[in-house]
Formats: sequence, structure tokens, C-alpha cells
Amino acid sequence: MKEAQEMNKKLMEEMEWDYSSEKVAWVIAHLAEEVGEVATIIKKMHNPYYSGRTEKTEEELRDHLADELSDVIGLCVRIGVAHDIDLNAAMKRNHEKIRSKFERNGEGAV
Repeated sequence: MKEAQEMNKKLMEEMEWDYSSEKVAWVIAHLAEEVGEVATIIKKMHNPYYSGRTEKTEEELRDHLADELSDVIGLCVRIGVAHDIDLNAAMKRNHEKIRSKFERNGEGAV
């Protein structure tokens, strides 16, 4: 994650992208668009209604999904970079929160 943050910080500087607070609404809108694209691909991959109704092969759908997930992750990382957030530390805290919640509830895998 740290490497992704460094790569995105460099890209933001090279492209002179302004991710200041007044521009975050645009980033969130772009993120929502990309998440929608991920949802559409997942739907095509796993909904029986779409079985055989798409012109893309399973491998093409997986490649498209990888590209769209990369877009989502990239935007999230850019938001983190713009707000000087250590995403490695944030992910560790999130994992501990999830573990604690499931241990507390006596639940296993979801």
C-alpha cells in the first residue's frame, strides 16, 4: 500500500492534479462511477441471467474487472495521499476491527 501511495503521489504531482478539499466531490463522483462499473462486471460474471448474454469471455471479464478495481483502488489511494493518511496503518486498524467484531460475535467466515 505504501508503494501505491508513493506512486500516486508522484502521478498527482506530475499531472498537477488538485485533490484539495474543494475537489474531493469530483473524486467521490468518479469513485462512485468506477464502483458502478465493478458492480456491472460482477453482475455479468455471477448472475445467471447474463450467462451467455455477454460478448466477453470469462477471461476478458476478469481482465476488465481487474482494470476497474485498479481504478477504484487508485482513486482511494489518491484521496488518502491528498489527505496525508497512512493507508497501511488504516488497513491494519480496519483488519483488527473486523477480527474483533467477529470474535466478539462468535462468528466465523462470511
